[in-house]
Amino acid sequence: MKRIAKLFLIGCLMTGTFLISGCEEGSYSFEHSSSVEVSTDSGVNYSTSYSETRSANGLLNYKLNDVNLLDGKTEIYLSITNNGDKDTTLNAITISFKATDSKGNVISDGISTFDKLSIQLPKDKEVYESFTIEDPNYKKFDNDFNINCEFNDVVLNPPLE
Repeated sequence: MKRIAKLFLIGCLMTGTFLISGCEEGSYSFEHSSSVEVSTDSGVNYSTSYSETRSANGLLNYKLNDVNLLDGKTEIYLSITNNGDKDTTLNAITISFKATDSKGNVISDGISTFDKLSIQLPKDKEVYESFTIEDPNYKKFDNDFNINCEFNDVVLNPPLE
């Protein structure tokens, strides 16, 4: 009887380990650069160019749709496509950026960690999201600019392979 109990206990531990390992989170980092042409016709500096990049492992595509440099905040509009083999959830991401004018002068930069997210990323679907980085020192910028964005510590659950 002790042998059966031991086998049962080992089986339970192996099953528990298997189930828990399916809940791990994966973290990924990569950098994205793009030039942004700005349209100020509406009085707001909406970008008009679209730029896409793929994560180093090829599992996520990021498209920088719009960046708005406004008083007190920078709005980053992003679409994310999951190229992995299953649905996943974006739980956290750290976004840093540096915006420069046409002469290369830094006009704005910042970093923010967005955690406690619950953004569903279905397989082979493009999902649109916006992220706002707030800083009272940010000033509205109404001319063309270049932007370099870095997306780090991207936490997905379950991780993509």
